[in-house]
Amino acid sequence: MNRKLLLVLLGILTTSFAAQDIRRTENSIVISHVTVIDGTGSPAKPDQTVVIHGNRIAKITPTGNAPAGGSAGELDGTGLYLIPGFWDADLAFPLLVANGVTGVRNTGGHPDDLKRWRRETAEGKRLGPQLIASGPVIDGPPPIHPDHSVVVKDAAEAKAAVHHLKSQGWDFIKVYDNVPREAYFALAEEAKKEEIPFAGHVPLSVTALEASEARQKSIEHLDGLNYVISPKGGQFRRDRLERIGKPAQPGEMMKLPMRIASEINELADTYDEARAASLFAHLARNATWQVPTLSVTRVFASIGESAMYGDDRLKYVSPGEREAWEHNPIVHIDIPEYVAARKRALQQALHITQAAHQSGVPFLAGTDSGGVPYLYYGFSLHGELALLVEAGFTPMEALEAATRDAARFLGINDAGTIETGRRADLVLLTADPLSDIRNAEKIKAVIVGGRVLDRKELDGLLKGVASKTK
Repeated sequence: MNRKLLLVLLGILTTSFAAQDIRRTENSIVISHVTVIDGTGSPAKPDQTVVIHGNRIAKITPTGNAPAGGSAGELDGTGLYLIPGFWDADLAFPLLVANGVTGVRNTGGHPDDLKRWRRETAEGKRLGPQLIASGPVIDGPPPIHPDHSVVVKDAAEAKAAVHHLKSQGWDFIKVYDNVPREAYFALAEEAKKEEIPFAGHVPLSVTALEASEARQKSIEHLDGLNYVISPKGGQFRRDRLERIGKPAQPGEMMKLPMRIASEINELADTYDEARAASLFAHLARNATWQVPTLSVTRVFASIGESAMYGDDRLKYVSPGEREAWEHNPIVHIDIPEYVAARKRALQQALHITQAAHQSGVPFLAGTDSGGVPYLYYGFSLHGELALLVEAGFTPMEALEAATRDAARFLGINDAGTIETGRRADLVLLTADPLSDIRNAEKIKAVIVGGRVLDRKELDGLLKGVASKTK
């Protein structure tokens, strides 16, 4: 998605609802006879009435105990399901809101844009998800994303970077692939001292086990886990580390797909259950959250499949971005051995996710939309939930990974569940997501901070994006 689309101003939307759909008493919303899936892990509660005042949930009670509706009436939730708004790990306002995403953990972007968007949503000038952001990432030389990276070469620079980002008001620190070993551990020490979490990739200079022991709060993409699980992983990691910053040799890029395929296959062939169990035990004990972004792995596993390249959701992507996707070799390498290895990598990621989850490792849902071709803001989160279920999560656990657990991870005490006093960030569904996680896509309305967007307005959001990408 072209990031220019993020500039679509949602503040121009109104909350003019059809009288037969939603009626309000001044600044209140009443939803009666609705089944509440509150995100706390409790069973679904049928026939509830939820009262919202302003941007807060004021009351939750069985409908039979609720006062009769006044002259302003109420929304009849018969046959509908109310769940907490989703959290994702990316950012694009209209598509996210239309898909029920009311909170975003942004893991790296341009500081000026992020600060402006966060300020405007907080002030009510822009309708969008609550935004938690890391700002620039911390990387080593050469940085993979030079346009939004703070580059550190040693311990002193790492500590200074943590102090600087904390002073800028960012919510957490994101580490990236090329951070040197000395700098990484200095960063971890300074983050603890400054009381700011750090998360992200596992730099090639350390192992995933070391990152967990250093109290890195989350690991994105299951990064580095295979290198610990396989006895051959250490050598693969060191080989990659040695190549950092070195110019590519003639013909090396042509060999890259087969090198990737070879690594995937060797790591899968040498998967060691005992090493995996030991790693998962450490991750669980240290509460090192995993954000597997299985949707990313599925994109690479879908190379060559016409359905991916002809997806109807391409209409929400700008022409320039579509062209970039079409010419991006990373998703068009059709070497059979490479494609087969990518499919195997997906199965391996599903297996690791399932085994780690069963071992008590905490998980969050996230998609990396905007960073990988053929992932779509908002829509891909629903695909991620389905992949979590495929990896052995119950539908309830998958929902929790995108609601309650996301808020808990971020230290947000007033969101993620449907409870009195919490933010009114809610999604109203027409079918039960606990019977089929895909029902989480059947959205009738989204409530963002107490502001209701009905289906007509959500469709208007989608049409507005599509009209700007023609």
